[in-house]
Amino acid sequence: MIIVDDAYALPTRDWFYAQYGPALTRNLALLGAADYTPEANDCDDFGMIATALGRLNNHLFAPAREALALGFIGYTSATLGNHEIIFTVVRENDQRVLLFMEPQNRQPVGVSRAELGRTLYLYV
Repeated sequence: MIIVDDAYALPTRDWFYAQYGPALTRNLALLGAADYTPEANDCDDFGMIATALGRLNNHLFAPAREALALGFIGYTSATLGNHEIIFTVVRENDQRVLLFMEPQNRQPVGVSRAELGRTLYLYV
């Protein structure tokens, strides 16, 4: 696990899925990086690009002085094998909750406790 900052701004569920997901779709298209290419532009590339774009957006446009709690996780998926997706941490009902998104199609992803136990790396 790599945690690189001392403090993080926690976004909302709505921001992650309803705002950031569509913005990521537009930005990937503008950058010419929206198409999957095995090894050259696959899950790890999508994860790193999605994380960088979200954190850059936070730096440029958000009033928070903290880093955005947005990162990527490599894990062994029950259906896909070794895979990388993005995640954020939100606060709901005074609890911190992990939310996951597939950066290749910007859809929510369910990650089981068993899959979390097979985490290969995590960067936030």
